[in-house]
Amino acid sequence: MEKYYTILKELEHLLEDINNSKEAQGLKHQQSYLACAKQYNLLRKEFLHHGEISNDHEVEFFRDIKPKIHSKLIYYSVLEKFDEDVRLKDSTEQSEYYLTKLIISKSFIESNRIYESYINSKMQSQVYYHFLRSSNNAMIPSMFEFRETDPEFTTQYDVLSSMIIAHKELISHINRILIPTEDSFQQQKSISAFQWTASKVDLTELIYALHSISCFDDGSATLYNIVSLINPTIDPQEVYRNYSQIKLRPN
Repeated sequence: MEKYYTILKELEHLLEDINNSKEAQGLKHQQSYLACAKQYNLLRKEFLHHGEISNDHEVEFFRDIKPKIHSKLIYYSVLEKFDEDVRLKDSTEQSEYYLTKLIISKSFIESNRIYESYINSKMQSQVYYHFLRSSNNAMIPSMFEFRETDPEFTTQYDVLSSMIIAHKELISHINRILIPTEDSFQQQKSISAFQWTASKVDLTELIYALHSISCFDDGSATLYNIVSLINPTIDPQEVYRNYSQIKLRPN
């Protein structure tokens, strides 16, 4: 069993090195997925090469080891899909996209709450049913279209365990995207702490000028985003109305 834990530990070091690199986020996801795929294939090769093992060791492998690597493979494959899906979306569309994915992941976790509690409790009841290949009679469908079908390397529930871990990591990842960090909150707070003392017409013209030159997030920031940054107390609808009136003014 020591060899399997070594493969897991190697993957953890690889992912840590990738995460600490200065590469772009999308490239990190690609590199992480490739590292996971390499270690996952190595794990499978080593396990199948080992031959006959005791029932207790087989349970330990499929309950405690394989899901920790398989879940990472699922997780980074989904992050690559996320990166591709949001690439051409504006900031509002990206937020809506991630909110939808967050709901899906939370729903999956909730629907498997009983099984998760069972796994976390480390109870020994029915472990031979859940984590021995000899008890296989069905495959667990994947909401990620990531289906494990190798009967030599799959049990009834190790795939479900992997998916639960992956969904929980996705929830954390999406929350980091949607919820501002303390640093970004303090930065925004310091910007908006200044009081606008010119007229609302001047403020409106400034906001629309900033929007027209695409100076925030390569033009993906909406008028609402810019209003919230400059003066979060003002109603964006009021800015829209003021701008409509400005356009009607004689030159």
